[in-house]
Amino acid sequence: MTNNGMNHEGEDVRVSEVTMKGHKRMMAVLILAVLMLFAHSAVSAAPSRLASIEGVKYPVRVAVDSQGNLYVTETAGNKVFLFNSQGQLLKTFSVPGPLGVAVDKSGNIYVGSEGKKSVDIYSPNLTYSHSLGNGEGEFSKPNSIALDANGTIYVVDNLEDTIKVYNPAGTAAFSFGSSGNTDGLFNKPTAIAINDAVGEIYVTDLQIIQTSDGAANGARIQVFDKNGMFKRSFGQYGRNVGEIARPMDIAVDRNGTLYVVDTYQNAVHILEPQNGASLGALYDMTNPLVIPLGVAVTKNGVAYVTSYNGSSIEKYALDGYVTMETSPGSLAFEVRQLAPNPDGQTITVTNSGSGSLAWTVTADQSWISLGQTEGTTGPASMSELPINVNSAGLVAGTQSGTITLTADFGQANTIPVTLSLLPPPILSLSSGWLTFTTRKGTTPDPKTVFVGVENVTALSWSATSNSPWLSIAPAAGNASADMLISVNTDGMKHGTYHGLITFSAPGAIGDGNRITVDLT
Repeated sequence: MTNNGMNHEGEDVRVSEVTMKGHKRMMAVLILAVLMLFAHSAVSAAPSRLASIEGVKYPVRVAVDSQGNLYVTETAGNKVFLFNSQGQLLKTFSVPGPLGVAVDKSGNIYVGSEGKKSVDIYSPNLTYSHSLGNGEGEFSKPNSIALDANGTIYVVDNLEDTIKVYNPAGTAAFSFGSSGNTDGLFNKPTAIAINDAVGEIYVTDLQIIQTSDGAANGARIQVFDKNGMFKRSFGQYGRNVGEIARPMDIAVDRNGTLYVVDTYQNAVHILEPQNGASLGALYDMTNPLVIPLGVAVTKNGVAYVTSYNGSSIEKYALDGYVTMETSPGSLAFEVRQLAPNPDGQTITVTNSGSGSLAWTVTADQSWISLGQTEGTTGPASMSELPINVNSAGLVAGTQSGTITLTADFGQANTIPVTLSLLPPPILSLSSGWLTFTTRKGTTPDPKTVFVGVENVTALSWSATSNSPWLSIAPAAGNASADMLISVNTDGMKHGTYHGLITFSAPGAIGDGNRITVDLT
């Protein structure tokens, strides 16, 4: 099983068959020892494991965007995998020997390519855009990438023992570090993370240590400011609680806490960022990590860890984590012009986490009415958001809009809204004025007026006469009809008479229409 991934020394992303077999022989002992150590330590209990995401045979690095989508590199397979927040595989795209991966605020994906010795940028639709610096050959081994809040890009070049820094446009800005063992220098740096809130950069490397057998790769975390100036370092090599055997990746959460992947101990250390004091670890006794290589921590308190030989990405819930799911996926309203507005509908906001979710909501069309503009959904609970529409003043046709719910951790869910505004019902008359002329003692023939119903299949209407000598048939209906209008001259004197027939059709154009009838 050659050329499959990253080894524990950080020098190469390939694991030889001999290395893997040796690792498997010692794995059971290491896992048991680590679990016993953390289980009996004074630190807090391990965060709970939520799920395993499968589909990548040898996952190496992982990054998460603002929507919770995962980007996982598989060096051996020359692919980058894209999963949604539910762990469903969405797409893959090819990169020669992908290593480090990061995503910016706009959804652009940065991938370190060992094959091209470059960092390539892909647009959100996964098409190639450009490369950092001079493109191919810019790096020897770009195995970790991080971006700060301003879009500045920091790349760990493992083989050159250097951190290379680029402007948001991709041009080189500066670099810091070189080969060495003292403060500010690196021995095989493995990963980088940035805490914008305090302006600090954290870099893991394999500082040379002296053992009874001579010099060996150790473990260290160095802290720099964003200009690359050294500030402090911490990290004790070892296999006890708080000690690190082989740091392979690092991440920082929104509280500034550090998460350091320990490939040898098959765990992720949780460390205090000032001095590296142990705060616990990510592990699961029933589903242990197997050669973890990458970690990413989301703003909503979820950690993802690549388990290289477990062929999975393990998902952990950190203390106070939140989620935001919204349903339904779309809203559709239908109403006729002049009719009352349709009944309102409801969007359900679900938080399956252990913390409280704060959210805001906006609509991009004035005819969409929101029941509220912000809300809080408690732990493991749901909230309902009333939605109404106002059709007044709108022309007939289909109106489209969007409701956007934004969580306090950055996730934004969009819900399309359509309003089908149908033409109003119309009650029409073929004539609005009738004249009857007759002699006393005779009755004229009735006349016919067509009552038309338009734009609907049924419309309730009625008609009334204001004169006893004027009669109509039918006097009511719910569809188009021929109405016979008759006059009865019995007992009437010579002269001219005027009558009115008034129509009622609530909600329709034509409600209140009249027919004037003259009788001479």
